[in-house]
Amino acid sequence: MRHRITIQKPTASAADSFGETTTTWSDLGTVWAFVLPLQSMERWQAARVNAEITYEVAIRYWAAVDETHRILWGSRTLELAAPPIDVDGLHREMRLMCREAA
Repeated sequence: MRHRITIQKPTASAADSFGETTTTWSDLGTVWAFVLPLQSMERWQAARVNAEITYEVAIRYWAAVDETHRILWGSRTLELAAPPIDVDGLHREMRLMCREAA
């Protein structure tokens, strides 16, 4: 595992002056990981092309991580696209399927 990532959790959402809720993020922890880009695709949405990149992130098992969290990797923000996978059910390694946030 050669990449350093920060896992963040959402904190309380607050309503702004327009009544829209905004989510703030706080660091859960910084860990070593292996980040593997899996796929890049472009799709049309609202008459423009949107590019989406998916990643597989491997970390040591950490029970506190769930699908509401996000990952900061350098200048990239990755959203968890599915619940974390406990590889072989041994509580040694987790796989996080992510997509790059727009």
